This record gives sequence, C-alpha cells and structure tokens, in this order.
Amino acid sequence: MAKTAVSSNQKKLLISLLAVLAVMRFFGVPFIAKQTEQITQLNLTSQQLERATRLLENDISEERVRQVSESLQANESEFLQHLEANTFRLQAQTAIQQAAAVYSTQLELFDWLSSEQRQQGYLQVHQARIVLQGTSQNVAQAQLAIQQQVRGLKVLEFALREQRARARREGSASLTMLIEMTGVRR
Repeated sequence: MAKTAVSSNQKKLLISLLAVLAVMRFFGVPFIAKQTEQITQLNLTSQQLERATRLLENDISEERVRQVSESLQANESEFLQHLEANTFRLQAQTAIQQAAAVYSTQLELFDWLSSEQRQQGYLQVHQARIVLQGTSQNVAQAQLAIQQQVRGLKVLEFALREQRARARREGSASLTMLIEMTGVRR
C-alpha cells in the first residue's frame, strides 16, 4: 500500500470544501426546502383564489340566470299558453267573446286565417279576422276592452262601418278587425 502524501494546500482545500458542503447541508438545504414549501403554499393559495373567483362569477351568472328567468316568466304571463292549436284558438275566441259581451256586442264572425311558429317554435302566432256588431259606442268600447284584456292579442287592421237603423234613432255599427294572437309554448 502506498501512502500518498497530501500537501498542506490540498488539506486546506479539502477542509474548505468540507466546510462549504457542511454549510450547504445545514443551511442551504433547509433554506431551499423552506423556499419550495413557500412556493407550494403560494400555488395552493393561488388555486384557491382562482376557485373562489370562479365561484363568485358563477354566483353572478346564477343571479343573472335567475333574473332572466323571472323576466321571462313575467313576459310569458302576457301571452296565452299554447299547448295545442285548437285548444289555443278556443281559449282566444272565448276570451274575445267574453270581452265583447260585456258591452252588448255580438261576435258575428271569427275566422282563423293562418298560423306560424316563431323563435324556433317557442311562440305560436295565429291570425284571425273578426267582425263585431253593436252600437257604435259599444263596438268601440268592446274593441278597447278586447285589446286591453285579451293576452297576446295585437290588432293589425280594423275598419268601422256605421249603419243607420231606420226604425231606431241609435245607429248600428260593424267593426272588422284583423288580429294576431301569440301563444307561448312552455
């Protein structure tokens, strides 16, 4: 076995290297571990913040959806419900007849002309021609009542024709209206 002679410079260098390694082991490694732990903690906190932000956005979105839903329900109440065409037409015709009857006006003609879907089938629109008979004043009041009371009704055209009755002083009138009835499919 041969002994190798280590010079004093090499000993000093080895001791210095050993001292650096010892400092790294006892101070550097814990410092790096603490930095890694802080980075991990920071990442977790960032993820929690992102989740909380998304939840707040969803809450805002859910609140907006709720508001839109309530608004939609309020708007839907302005229209008759449309489940089936014949049932809808009967409901509309009955509502118009009842509003006209209050003013002693007769519904002489109710003729359904056309039907179409709008808003991808959400709305069903029917057009009809109606003729009301009565005194001029009653016919005018009945028209106003029909427009105000019947949900989903829109008057497209109307024509009032007065006819003087020979036997009476009070004139008779005929009101022809082209109407559009809109129903909501729910």
